[in-house]
Amino acid sequence: MISIRHAEIEDLLAIQHCNQQCLPEHYKNNYLVYIMLCWPSLSYVAEDDKKLDENNDKKGLVVSLAVSLSYRRLGIAKKLMNFSIQALIDCYNATEIFLQVRKSNNIAIMFYKVKMNFKEEKIIEEYYADGEDAFLLSKDISDIKIF
Repeated sequence: MISIRHAEIEDLLAIQHCNQQCLPEHYKNNYLVYIMLCWPSLSYVAEDDKKLDENNDKKGLVVSLAVSLSYRRLGIAKKLMNFSIQALIDCYNATEIFLQVRKSNNIAIMFYKVKMNFKEEKIIEEYYADGEDAFLLSKDISDIKIF
């Protein structure tokens, strides 16, 4: 049965996936979040028995991770990521986590790939407002128990 309801921030990945599969315009995550936050009463999704995405997997998205310069190289970024991953598992039964990183951000790329075991999925052309491409990285968290 199909039902219509207000979109929630948890729907963001499914909305973006549907948009990318069906439309030639690919809106950025931050634009979709802006729309949902500014006009929540005007943002809707159609849902088929609680299934928004074709593969019903539970996925998480890291929107931003930053550590002040004076606190870098102390393991804080890894701890923040681990807490976030555990929260995605505990609260949402997430099985996979995604993030975008600038192609030019070699330090972040090494951190995610080497220390956090993310894998490169694809390049998203002109993802950032300044036109720079992003790497889409993913990590399977279905069998992880951090704490």
